[in-house]
Amino acid sequence: EAIDQTRTLWDGSTETITVYRPVNERETQLVYKERPGFNTQYTGVTLFLNKRFADKWMGNASFTYANPTVNYEGRASYTDPTNIDMFDGRPGSTTTSASWFLKFSGMYQLPADINLAGFFQIREGYVFDPYIRSATRANGVGSVTRSIVPFGEERLPTFWNLDLRAEKTFDVSDRARAHVIIDAFNLTSNDIVLGLGENLTSSTYNLISEVVQGRT
Repeated sequence: EAIDQTRTLWDGSTETITVYRPVNERETQLVYKERPGFNTQYTGVTLFLNKRFADKWMGNASFTYANPTVNYEGRASYTDPTNIDMFDGRPGSTTTSASWFLKFSGMYQLPADINLAGFFQIREGYVFDPYIRSATRANGVGSVTRSIVPFGEERLPTFWNLDLRAEKTFDVSDRARAHVIIDAFNLTSNDIVLGLGENLTSSTYNLISEVVQGRT
């Protein structure tokens, strides 16, 4: 059955949400069964470009556009209907879901057999899924998180990153080689946000929880 709860948010304001609870006490035993009507679907396209090593350089690139969805077709496909309207037919099943990404990598051989390589990637920001934590519900089902926007509608900033490597190989003997390698992660030292507090009933809501590691 549906019930309304008024919750206090991080800024002191209140919001009324609708959540669901079972009519009868929840059974203690676990029951495993099929979920008729539940399915995930992936539709996408990926393009590849590849340049084999010749004339002192090599490289490849790829671009992917994808539309993964989670679908609930009928009442038997879920147990708790609290967030079905926010997730049904929406992209992906986790917050680490991007609908497009682009990658480049390559290597160029400099004089003295010094190899310079790089990797660049850019993708859509991951999902930002703000929610309100409910109070404990009756009949043994505890609390639940109630999403306030359709899943995937709000996202973190577009992510991009550039890594470089310089490598020199020395022949120590007929059977041994030594490598001197310099790696640079996040060469531009960008500070793109990777995580924000999503719980509107917490003082950490919308506070940064993770950023890209700085230049290393």
